[in-house]
Amino acid sequence: MKTAFLVICGLLANSLYGQIKLEPYRLGITVKNAEQAAQWYQQNLGFKVYKQMSFPEYDSLKIYFLKWETFEIELVEKKTSFSIKDVRPGYNINKEPLEGFSKIAFRTDSLRQTYEKLKKNGVKEIMGLTHDEGFNVDFFIIEDPDGNMLQFIGQNKK
Repeated sequence: MKTAFLVICGLLANSLYGQIKLEPYRLGITVKNAEQAAQWYQQNLGFKVYKQMSFPEYDSLKIYFLKWETFEIELVEKKTSFSIKDVRPGYNINKEPLEGFSKIAFRTDSLRQTYEKLKKNGVKEIMGLTHDEGFNVDFFIIEDPDGNMLQFIGQNKK
């Protein structure tokens, strides 16, 4: 009886979860200046601002919503936000990683072209073009103006 119950629960769980579709939709990023960050994401990555909101009564909250195809970024500015570099000058994520998200990764079919464009635009490079043997992909990592790490990964090589 116990075995039959476990099998039925397993089948039910599989059928329920098999019907759920999840896909990335929006990522929220706290920034020092939402307008400047929005300009950076537009100029360097092709995102477009489609909505802005302002709530002065909530710690001067400003939100810029940006979209690129089906993926969105929400840039959030609050008067009391702070950077880890304000609290720990010389902070190095490789030596003392903060808990939480450490980067956002984008996949591209034109890695070198993306890399050259961003270098030409003067973005801060964290790691240049690198090959990852384990995943058999090439990638590079940059920082946005607020120190958020962005990784760009080439399509898997066959």
